[in-house]
Amino acid sequence: MVQTNQNARIHRVMDKYRHTFQDLEIALWELQGSSAASIARLTNLRRRSIRLDHPHTRHSDLDRAFWGTASGSTVWNKLSARPGEERVLGRLQSLKLERAGLTDYQLRQILESNPSIKDLRLQKCLALTEETFGFLAANGVAESFKVFEFTRNRSEHIDGRILGYIGELPNLRSLSLHGCHNIDSDLVSKLNEKEWHIPDLSLPHSPANCQALGQQGVCAD
Repeated sequence: MVQTNQNARIHRVMDKYRHTFQDLEIALWELQGSSAASIARLTNLRRRSIRLDHPHTRHSDLDRAFWGTASGSTVWNKLSARPGEERVLGRLQSLKLERAGLTDYQLRQILESNPSIKDLRLQKCLALTEETFGFLAANGVAESFKVFEFTRNRSEHIDGRILGYIGELPNLRSLSLHGCHNIDSDLVSKLNEKEWHIPDLSLPHSPANCQALGQQGVCAD
């Protein structure tokens, strides 16, 4: 009931002001179809943040494990357009998603529909795999990335294999892998020193690990 009410309010507001929105940050428990469809019609939107991660929230309708999941849904299909379909969004420059259950394919469709994105931040998007990094490395849409955050993901699919793709993002100025505990911080630090040369780097692991590396300023648990 709470989730339905949240989405209904967001749907009404966005439909009323959809021609003027350029920046959108919403926080709710789950994204539903009505809200996603309204977001898709914000064709002047430049910056979008959808925050679905609120781990300190307690409610009788929620199981305690709820915030540790990111369930898949076809709702994310509404935020991209396939060839021949009416355009949705299209002008995004910044995209931030927290605890979004979208798949590699769904994210790829969103990015291909918004080729001007320079700032991509994905927190606890647990359904994403190495495939996303392979797409970013091979597709020109990621060449313009200045900021890339892929954080708080402990999935077995996110490990050292993704690091081989980072070097294919030539214009990165900021990278965060904070909280990706299956990635070795030592290796990330060495790769950045020898190959990537990214000025603003946040390592995957804890401050204790960072202190051993002399990286206190760029890493936190």
